[in-house]
Amino acid sequence: MIVLFIIIWSIGTIILGRIILGAWFNHISMYSGIWGFSLFLFCLSFIPYYPLESITWTFIIAAWAAFILGSITIIASKYSENERVLKIENKAKEDTLISIEQENRILFYLLLGLNSVTLIITIQHWFTILHVFGSIPNVIVLGSILRTALVHNEIPGMWPYGSSLTLTAMVFAGIYTTNIGKAKIIVIISILILIFDEIAGMGRGKMIIGGVLFISGYMLNKYRRNPNKDAIARGSFGKYISIIVILILLIAGAEVVRSNRGMIEQYKGASQPLKKLQHSSIITPSIYVYFTAHYGVFNKYLKENSEKGIWGRYSLAPILRMMSRIGFNTSVDYYQPFYNIPIYANTGTYLRELHVDYGVSGTVIAPYLLGIISSIYWFRVKKYKRIIDVMILGHILVIIFLSFVLMATQFGYLLISLLCGLIISYFIDRLVNKVGSSIGIQKG
Repeated sequence: MIVLFIIIWSIGTIILGRIILGAWFNHISMYSGIWGFSLFLFCLSFIPYYPLESITWTFIIAAWAAFILGSITIIASKYSENERVLKIENKAKEDTLISIEQENRILFYLLLGLNSVTLIITIQHWFTILHVFGSIPNVIVLGSILRTALVHNEIPGMWPYGSSLTLTAMVFAGIYTTNIGKAKIIVIISILILIFDEIAGMGRGKMIIGGVLFISGYMLNKYRRNPNKDAIARGSFGKYISIIVILILLIAGAEVVRSNRGMIEQYKGASQPLKKLQHSSIITPSIYVYFTAHYGVFNKYLKENSEKGIWGRYSLAPILRMMSRIGFNTSVDYYQPFYNIPIYANTGTYLRELHVDYGVSGTVIAPYLLGIISSIYWFRVKKYKRIIDVMILGHILVIIFLSFVLMATQFGYLLISLLCGLIISYFIDRLVNKVGSSIGIQKG
């Protein structure tokens, strides 16, 4: 019965997002899609997780509904102002922006500059790692040891948070790809730098986040720039091939990390279909666990209710860690406590962290506010056509996409990526908007 409800509720809210926002790619459909898919996998019970208690289901559905209500609040306010929002129509005139060719030149040189900086940072990371491990094969083979050493800060010398710029570049790469109609070599280089930097740290998180940011920049720019008349003329086939190639590169990079980091692929009590995937690539038991274990952790956390922490412990983690470095007693661990569900896992969706940070009210108020903010920037992208709004909404979509795992605001590198993106976007917007720009004719 619960599986049928999840299917109907998920599909219904995905369609609702499509109807009220006029496109399949939107924050409501993304939230419903990722939560519905992962909950469906959890209910398949390929691993004998403990059943979710009714209180756990109540938290999940309440937060889901709160997010949708928050999103609809802004849409309803638009209707009250007699603004049409059901269809994506760029009513603002295109002459508020410089030509798409001029914008592309600006974005090309921006990506060239970002690639140069991030390449230097990536090379520095590799030199630091190779100084410890001796060779590239050693780095790959000893991936699990490398990852453990990095987590415990046992490899000094790496430039902290420097690779955050690789994430910032993903938004601009997505925007540039929309304008051009296909992924150019400058975009592929941006992707490869991100991948090789993550392999140097045996991590996958930035690859996933980078993929979300790229797709966000790509899709949202359609609403900002409406480049269909330019890009479609070049052929839709090449456009989709470009996206597929980029996703394949990211998946391949993540697989290199997974296969060499000592990921557990044998789970006690796993079903026969899952056991058959133990020696496969990409689609493996650990991938199933990645999509499902968080609900079991959240369920066990609610039953034990033993975690205590300072206000905003997880959601404001980067700020609290920064404060701890200057003397405040606000240190926050980088990893959450583990729970036996009956496998051991430690991430319990963003609801677990919101509950620790703000109590029961936080699990409803925070999703509601997240929905409001998402809708605000959804309409700002369409109305003002500024890259800075695309940058902000792209990072918000990362929070939404990863909400079934954890609260993404705890990643310091994501915060730095956003801050760098805001600064760069501010100056790029001054160039691509004719009003107040030295490029083009100012309106008098």
